[in-house]
Amino acid sequence: MESSEVIGDVNTGRAATNVKRKRRAGKQQADTTSHSHQQAASQTYKSRRLAQTEQPPIEQTLTGNQRRRQKKNGNAPQAEGQATTQPYSSRRMTPPVQQPIQNTESTAKRKRQRKKTSMKPEKKLVKDLDDKVGPHTIRLMVIDKGNTQYSPNKRSSHYQRIVFQDEEGSKIKTILYNDDIGAYENIIQSKVEYDISNAKIRPMPEKYRLTADDHPFQLSFGSDTIIKAVEGSKPPIGPEYVTIAAIPRTNTTDDRYDVVGVLIYVEPLRQVPRPSGLPLDVREWIIIDHSTEHPLIITAWAELATREGQQLQEVAESFPIIGVTSLKPSYHKGFSLSTTSSTFVKINPEGEKADMLRAWAAANKTTISAKHCQVLDIRAPATTRVTTTTRKIRTKKAADTLQEERHWLHVSSPEFDRKDVRFYLGCIHCGTGSKKEINVEYTCTTCKRAAVTSLPRMNITFEAIDETGSYMFTAFTNDAEKLLQKKASEFYTMDLEVRDKCLTDAESRIRNSKFYIQVGPAPALSRNGVLKWVLKQLSLE
Repeated sequence: MESSEVIGDVNTGRAATNVKRKRRAGKQQADTTSHSHQQAASQTYKSRRLAQTEQPPIEQTLTGNQRRRQKKNGNAPQAEGQATTQPYSSRRMTPPVQQPIQNTESTAKRKRQRKKTSMKPEKKLVKDLDDKVGPHTIRLMVIDKGNTQYSPNKRSSHYQRIVFQDEEGSKIKTILYNDDIGAYENIIQSKVEYDISNAKIRPMPEKYRLTADDHPFQLSFGSDTIIKAVEGSKPPIGPEYVTIAAIPRTNTTDDRYDVVGVLIYVEPLRQVPRPSGLPLDVREWIIIDHSTEHPLIITAWAELATREGQQLQEVAESFPIIGVTSLKPSYHKGFSLSTTSSTFVKINPEGEKADMLRAWAAANKTTISAKHCQVLDIRAPATTRVTTTTRKIRTKKAADTLQEERHWLHVSSPEFDRKDVRFYLGCIHCGTGSKKEINVEYTCTTCKRAAVTSLPRMNITFEAIDETGSYMFTAFTNDAEKLLQKKASEFYTMDLEVRDKCLTDAESRIRNSKFYIQVGPAPALSRNGVLKWVLKQLSLE
């Protein structure tokens, strides 16, 4: 039993040993196979690399010096322009490396962006700005920083308009909205000059271009925009008040003035249509001072007419001293001033000029009251028609006449001549004569409106006679049509023979009838103090 057990143990040990040997042999075989695979892979990689580096020989055209050198060394020169074949190893050049395929469009775009950001901003003028301009710097003066206004269509949205001007006098605008108004409150100040870099240039919507001269683009400030005040440029300290007489009458509407005066009249609020058709609030204020006998009209618009206008109306009876800033000239009624988006109104302002005017007003209460009554008589005329004579209007003095005066005359024209009727084409808005045909759009040089057309118009120069004397007047389209009893458009389409017959009949009728005309001072009164009477209205009744 013991021997059989020993033999069993020996057999068991031998079997275990054999298993271990087989495992070692299998592992060695696996290592050998793996090594063989690695060698095969390495050989494959080397062969691929060699195939990539082995390029076919390229042709090279020898230069003149190379051909002469070959001839000197005994080598047969080749014909002109004949190519020689040389391997890469004999030439001082590296084989071409195949580049990966790239998206050329995106690469070009990135190059343009890097070039754009790395470019130094170029100095520009307003005339050079458009939506295709690159990095730029422009020096601009703030000539008009408007008050915050609310959109007429959306009261929750408010905006502020700022007007800049460059060294050539060209203007460009920017409009700030909502939170940007407060953000730029202290950065952009009126009457200060700035260097502005990399502002975005965007098209100005046509509906926001008030005149044809407005720049077609506007500035827009973004995160890349740099606004730096020019060294030494500072905003003025307080208003720079001037007297009424010190305001030039020959300036442009680009100028701005601060005036101080005695308020003698506030017109009731009225509305006029905007170009868009929406109503616009407006009212007139009238002031006087010690420098002239002629009062000055200030036309207030929008919220200045409603909010500030209501405040002035409540204190107008006491003839207060008021200061009004940033007013622009207007030639609509001869000469007057009009509020802008930058206008501020101050009741009883402080300062040396205001104190001087206050002392003058205290010493001339009778003069101020008389001017107030004269304005009321003109602004609130009698309901019935009261006539005067040509002799009385001839004897009136410019110092005693207001620009708004109107007088009725009852006259005849026994010497009326049909040859004094003139037909022409004129602007649809202001009536200024034009050489443009009907339905042809153009920009009017008088009213500055763009895309206007011409309409048939006419005027008549005649002598108005009454029992005291005579005066020459000119009736324009609306009044001339009443006098001739035909439309200008009808005369425009008539044959010459038919037109002459109509004018002959009108001539006979006018010579034997009387009519009423309303006359008033020409605009020259408020511009330079010259009194000349012109026809304002005609009535056959």
